[in-house]
Amino acid sequence: MYYKIYYPEGMRFFGEKAKKILGLEKYNPKKDQYQPVFFLGFYCQKDYIIFKDHQGKKAIFWNGSDVKILASSPYYQQVIKSFPQATHACHSVLLQEELRNMGISAKIRPIFFGLEKDFPVSYKQKTPPTVYSVAHPGREKEYGVDLIEKIAHKLPDIKFYIYGVEGDNTENISFRGQVEEEIMDKEIKEFQGALRLNDHDGISQTVIKSVLLGQWAITTIDYPEILNAPTEESLLKELSLLAEKKSPNLKAREYYLTRLNNFDWLAPEKDGVSLVMIVKNEEKGIERAILSCKDFVDQIVISVDAKSTDKTAEIAGKYADILLSHEWKDDFSLARNSAQSHATRKWALILDGHEYIESAPDMKKMLKSEVEGIFVKVRLEKGFSLYSPRLIKSWVPWVNPVHNYPSFTSGGKCKDFLIVHDRAKGQTEEGTKARTAQRTEMNFRILKERIRKNKKDMRSHFYLGQQYISAKKWRKAIPCFEKYLKQSNNKQERWIALYEMSRCANCLNRPKLAIKFLQRADKEMPKRWEIPKNIGSCYMLLGKPREALPFLVESFSVNVADFVFEPERRNDPQTWYFIGQCFYALKEFKKAKVALVRALKGHKKKGKGSLPEQQVKIIKAILKTL
Repeated sequence: MYYKIYYPEGMRFFGEKAKKILGLEKYNPKKDQYQPVFFLGFYCQKDYIIFKDHQGKKAIFWNGSDVKILASSPYYQQVIKSFPQATHACHSVLLQEELRNMGISAKIRPIFFGLEKDFPVSYKQKTPPTVYSVAHPGREKEYGVDLIEKIAHKLPDIKFYIYGVEGDNTENISFRGQVEEEIMDKEIKEFQGALRLNDHDGISQTVIKSVLLGQWAITTIDYPEILNAPTEESLLKELSLLAEKKSPNLKAREYYLTRLNNFDWLAPEKDGVSLVMIVKNEEKGIERAILSCKDFVDQIVISVDAKSTDKTAEIAGKYADILLSHEWKDDFSLARNSAQSHATRKWALILDGHEYIESAPDMKKMLKSEVEGIFVKVRLEKGFSLYSPRLIKSWVPWVNPVHNYPSFTSGGKCKDFLIVHDRAKGQTEEGTKARTAQRTEMNFRILKERIRKNKKDMRSHFYLGQQYISAKKWRKAIPCFEKYLKQSNNKQERWIALYEMSRCANCLNRPKLAIKFLQRADKEMPKRWEIPKNIGSCYMLLGKPREALPFLVESFSVNVADFVFEPERRNDPQTWYFIGQCFYALKEFKKAKVALVRALKGHKKKGKGSLPEQQVKIIKAILKTL
């Protein structure tokens, strides 16, 4: 199970047992902030603060004392109810009803912190019968110790054993005090029943052990298939009949065996894929996006911005299994997590309204993967491609308000899965302008604020550099990337940062500086064709065709590795065109003709690239003179 477990200090004994039974690691608030967490118990304010601050998926198991504490504090109730997507479970109908009265819906899923095999049926009729109870020091009255002392003399043929507390022994009451659990578990196998006389409770481990042993447990609270004694009179009656119980209470045992330790509420995701989208004014492209994956997704969850003004919600409603509306709060991760919390399948496919899936492999094999996230190729406008984690386990949370990403610990890659990002055909021109203006203002504001708070936030420097490029503020972008480079060890990102810096330098009409950036990029990741292609282009801008030629020719080499970033699509016809221009400038007209003819032959040929119509006209005009 992928959850971490949190338990209060007062629950350490049971918390450690739960860790072992469930195979969970203890929650570390600093390291596991975005991981799903199983909260086992709330005893004090510290527990509620940790719950409130946790950013990932939350599941709560309510014990009897937890519910009592919760009921006494409107503030605690407000904290819990402020996270409506948290899942809840408890031991009993009583706790379920109390939680419901506080506006919290919980499933009844009793937990046993032991192993069934250690508690085989051991019940044997015995005269006189023996029963046991467990209490805690200082809380004897709560556990009914005084009631046992009051009625014991009326039942001289019954022997009472009380564990956990000290007291004065009598002819038929034996106080066992603090006993090792191993010893107690061995001793109770000889008994005929257990007493749980608390007025408020879940279903205690004392009762569960007694039931598994086939004994006749007696409780103040009414539980299915267990003897109920809510009053002193009824308790005396049930205890007096105990000697007549010839057979074990197998009905109770079977009832609880089918219900103990059912954690379906903790990990409810089914196999398959949920498409999850957050959209605004996407009427032009949303249907194409949905239809591109409709055949292999099992659920469609779409959340539409409440300020969307076109027919996006109407179109989404035709296909969505769950259609939501959200108020935009300048936080992509908040919107994504809110929508994704409604996904009921194991995997979530993340798609924007102006995107579509061009190719997808056999999904069955991918969905068997044990990783938490799968990087797929996304092709952006102007040929820029990158790998992005768009297929993730549905419990994985998104982090960061801008340039958000899913926080997972293990990932894979599928290079045959291609998502096309297409604003031109997927959004109206008016919608694109409005979204761009909104996103630009928001990104600049949030990224600058993050850097103000932490000048060493290298990711914010990186993204701020990209944002300046989008705004065509080339001069401001370069120092942002330089600050990023001082701290980063990520080769792929360092390479793309330097590549982007070379673009900025060229836009500032500084091709010599661009060459320096490209040479630095080549040291980070050698033998990528994009570097010699762009160095050759820079030399052409400098009016040095002879220096440009060897670099342009070198750029025909093929990248062997599969890189995260591909900032431009390969365009061999364009490279031949550049080579033809260089030879023409050098007055080597025969070579220029060969190159230009190659450019025309490759134009629009599948997988080769294409030329702008203006360049085609130039080539044809030059060839007429040669």
